[in-house]
Amino acid sequence: MHVPIRTKKKLQQTISINWSPTIIDYFHNFIKQFINLSEEEKQILKESNDFWTLNYFKKKQFIGSKSNEIMYCIILKGAVKISVDRNECCQVQSLLIAGDFWIRRKEDAKKGIGEQIINCVEDTILLSIEHSDLLYLISKFDFLSIMKAGMEKKEICFLQKRITDLQILTAYERYEELCKNSAEIIYRFNVGDIANYLGMKSETLSRIRNPMLMKVS
Repeated sequence: MHVPIRTKKKLQQTISINWSPTIIDYFHNFIKQFINLSEEEKQILKESNDFWTLNYFKKKQFIGSKSNEIMYCIILKGAVKISVDRNECCQVQSLLIAGDFWIRRKEDAKKGIGEQIINCVEDTILLSIEHSDLLYLISKFDFLSIMKAGMEKKEICFLQKRITDLQILTAYERYEELCKNSAEIIYRFNVGDIANYLGMKSETLSRIRNPMLMKVS
């Protein structure tokens, strides 16, 4: 049954989405890791464009937001590095490519977790939605709750695994895990960023990397 969607009052700098076939394909490729959409559900997404923000970023451009709300950010195309500034020391938190996402929480900085620095490593297309808008859409279309729950669960699992890997795996084993689970990352980010992300020096990664690159290829 079709349920009409209210029109959201546009905020400053909010971009209304043109759901082109390419953008639809990108988004469907993302959401199918959580749920397979029916044709009716795909049409509903098109009609909810006032609630989403679509941005195009150039390589080396920083991503910022003035919103104080929780934001669900989906990378449709490109590559993004998320770092955390702690006591003038920059630590790489995530290396993300198309199909990945992050949940931005402004209050993290107030908890001592650090201010996030989000930098595009490639030209990037980013789709995002504020928490309150997503909750509204979920109240009308329950299938989106599966996507939200899936994103939050995946984020928790990722963080738990990252902490465990840094605590118990050797430098060689951490890089081996990255090659096994996210091999594309090693070709799209520089050695310094990968080393920082894995918690080792660039020189250590360089010694590990060359023979392992031969194995991956």
